[in-house]
Amino acid sequence: MDAGILISQKRLKMHLKERIIGILEVSAVHTYERNRTTRYIFSFLSILLINVIRLPLIPWIGNPLPTLFVSPAIVLVTWFCGVGPGLFAVGLSFLSVTVLWMEPHFSLDLSMDQDWLAMLLFAGTTTFLALFTELTRNALSSQKKMRDQLETMVAERTAHLQETIGDLQAFSYTVSHDLRSPLRAMQGFATIVAEENEGKLDSSSQAYLRRISAAASRLDGLISDLLAFSKIGLQQVALQPVDLEHLLPDILEQYPSIQRSNALITIEHPLLRVMAHPPYLTQALANLLDNAVKFVPLRTSPRIIIWTEARNEGANVRLNIRDNGMGIPEDQLGKIFEVFQRLDATMEGTGIGLSIVKKAVERMGGQVGVDSTVGQGSTFWIELAAESNKLGHQPGVLLGSGGATTRTP
Repeated sequence: MDAGILISQKRLKMHLKERIIGILEVSAVHTYERNRTTRYIFSFLSILLINVIRLPLIPWIGNPLPTLFVSPAIVLVTWFCGVGPGLFAVGLSFLSVTVLWMEPHFSLDLSMDQDWLAMLLFAGTTTFLALFTELTRNALSSQKKMRDQLETMVAERTAHLQETIGDLQAFSYTVSHDLRSPLRAMQGFATIVAEENEGKLDSSSQAYLRRISAAASRLDGLISDLLAFSKIGLQQVALQPVDLEHLLPDILEQYPSIQRSNALITIEHPLLRVMAHPPYLTQALANLLDNAVKFVPLRTSPRIIIWTEARNEGANVRLNIRDNGMGIPEDQLGKIFEVFQRLDATMEGTGIGLSIVKKAVERMGGQVGVDSTVGQGSTFWIELAAESNKLGHQPGVLLGSGGATTRTP
């Protein structure tokens, strides 16, 4: 209960502070928009009010120190009316103190040295207050205007971004429906012609039909990858704890390309838990595993090893996927995650799979990389934030020493 009251009081104080700062900022911005005559009248009335308030207080507090009594009025006038009315208030204060506060009253006679010294100190102090208040008000006004300009720019860019996203979504719809339909029709008709005229067509005609079907299939795959790549930047990312012990087996079972490869996949248990967006992580791992079983030398069975390790004293987790593929030349390591980059144009693939991996991992606040040697395979890795210690493993412990082998059917 006490903690709740303290939190409520703290929130109330923060709210009041924000409200006060907001009022001061608005008043600072609009100071010189007010009527000039009105500002000078306000200055005059403020000093008059100070003197009226002073008179009934004399019996209780005596003759108060002029600087402390007048300073709030000087600051108030300068802040809300500008430096001109502020200096005008300083002059009025000097006259009122000389005539009404100092003896002999109702006189401008300052023959005593101490009177001149006191009044010079008073005039200097109040003038400094007025100028300092003006500088502070100008700084706050400039800050408010700059923030408003930035907010306007952000709002304009957000509107432009939303418009762009809308155009992209419309384009994606067009591509996924209007462009893919003719491709599927080409594939379907080519298949029908080949099947119904199998005995009538010569070998070259059958080869042409197979090439038509294969080309349409490749273009359909390219469109699918482009749509997946574009959607990654549009979806909302919500990180949550992900158990790789459950996610990886699901991926191995659900993706046909991995199932058909007859790959020997070794998972070194236990796998550390990570903070990730499950759909993005699933897409990234599926693409990496698909590449691992796809790009291997001829007549070589794919062998994959998967393990995790703690990084940065347990703050991050790195998931490693090692394959026995052909390897990547050193000069190509920095390019393979770019769109449409392929090591060999004759090999299957669209050149977008690794770009999807990179974009998905970066959207989750992680990193992706690869270590490779030509002829010896590659190790692709994804590094993400580790799950909280109380929910997962202890920090700083390198796991993955044990082994469990899974062979896909």
